[in-house]
Amino acid sequence: MAVAGLHAFVKLDRQPLPPLSHALTINGKHEISGGYLELEKTHQFQRLRQIAKNMGVKPVHRRP
Repeated sequence: MAVAGLHAFVKLDRQPLPPLSHALTINGKHEISGGYLELEKTHQFQRLRQIAKNMGVKPVHRRP
């Protein structure tokens, strides 16, 4: 995954990384802790949904 120049390797299983993949580790760490967030319950998601909804609405033609 790459977002604005930040590249991330997301691994979802418990299998160890293959030896050639160790270049993907951060500062030599083989385990990286993270957290979970229910995106749909955040304020940001609600705003993004409103933006997407607005993008689907036909614009109103205004008279000059």
